[in-house]
Amino acid sequence: MRIYFRESSGNVSINGQQYTIDNHCVEIQIPNKWQLLEFQSDTYIKILDMELDGQKIRYLIHIMFDQNQRCTFGDIFDGMISYMPIHPSYAIFRSTVVQQLPNGWYGQQIYEHYEFCLDKPVEFKHPQPKHIRDYFAIDTGAHWIKKFDEGSSWFFNEEHDVEKIKQEIDCEMFENDPPYTDTHSGWSMRNLKNPTIQELQDLGLTFFVDLATKHNFTKISSVSCNILQPGGHIGIHVDNTIGQEWWKKIYLNLDPSDEVYFKFGTTGLIPMNTQKSIWLNADGHVHAVVNDTDRPRRIVAIRGRSEWT
Repeated sequence: MRIYFRESSGNVSINGQQYTIDNHCVEIQIPNKWQLLEFQSDTYIKILDMELDGQKIRYLIHIMFDQNQRCTFGDIFDGMISYMPIHPSYAIFRSTVVQQLPNGWYGQQIYEHYEFCLDKPVEFKHPQPKHIRDYFAIDTGAHWIKKFDEGSSWFFNEEHDVEKIKQEIDCEMFENDPPYTDTHSGWSMRNLKNPTIQELQDLGLTFFVDLATKHNFTKISSVSCNILQPGGHIGIHVDNTIGQEWWKKIYLNLDPSDEVYFKFGTTGLIPMNTQKSIWLNADGHVHAVVNDTDRPRRIVAIRGRSEWT
C-alpha cells in the first residue's frame, strides 16, 4: 500500500518502524488482514490519501483517530499517536467502512457516536474444548458499533472505581442460579431477581442503585454477581429465549485483564482490560467467554428496562 503525505520529504514511524517520505509518498507492505496502523512523528505532518490495490481511498482517510478517540483528518501531531484501521484489500476495506458508517459521517467526530473494535484470533494457555477454540479462532475483522442503538452488540458506558466496588459487593448476598449454556466450566451465577431500587438501597448495593437511577431503569429484572474460575469458559449462547422481552444490560468486569475474552459472534472481542462498564446486548447477539487468567474473574451486571440516558 502507498501513503501520500502533504510533505515532500521527512520521517514517520509506522507501527514502530521508521520510514522516509520520498516525493510525498511512503510504500509499505502489510499482512492480508484488518489491522491498525500506528503513526508517530517528531514534527507535524499530514496524510492526504492512501492507496490500496491501485485505488485511492480519498475521503475515507477521515476514519483515522488519535489516542483520545478523536478523528484526526489525516493530521499527525508531534507527541500524539494516530491510528488508521486498514485492510490491504481495497474491496474489503471500502465495503466494510461504507456498510458500517453512514454516508456523510467521514470527517465528523465519528468516535463520539461509534465504538471501534478490531477482532483477532485467540489462542489459550489453558485447555479448552474444540468448539470453544474454534469459536475464538474466528477473526470477524473491523467493526464500527453505534452507541445507544437497540441492535448494537455493545458499547462503553462510563468509568468506575473497580477496587471500591469489589469491596462493596458481596456475592454471597445473591441467590445461586444454574448456568444455562450448551457448555460451561467453572462458571457460577448468582442473581437477585426483580429487585426494586429501594431494596437495592436497603442492601447497600449503591453501584446498582446509581446505575439504575442514572440510566432510568423503569424495571429491573435482575442484578447479578457471576464468577468464572481460572481456565473456565461460558459456552456459545444468547441470554434471551423465544417469546421473552429483550432487556438492556450494563456489565462491569471486576477483574480487568487482557486474558479475559468476551466474544460476540457478530462483532468479535470486547476489550476486557478496562475500568469502564459496558452496555451489552446479550439477548440479541451470540457470545461466549473464557477466563484465561490464573485467578477467578468476577463480574457484576444489572438487567432490565431502561431509557438509554
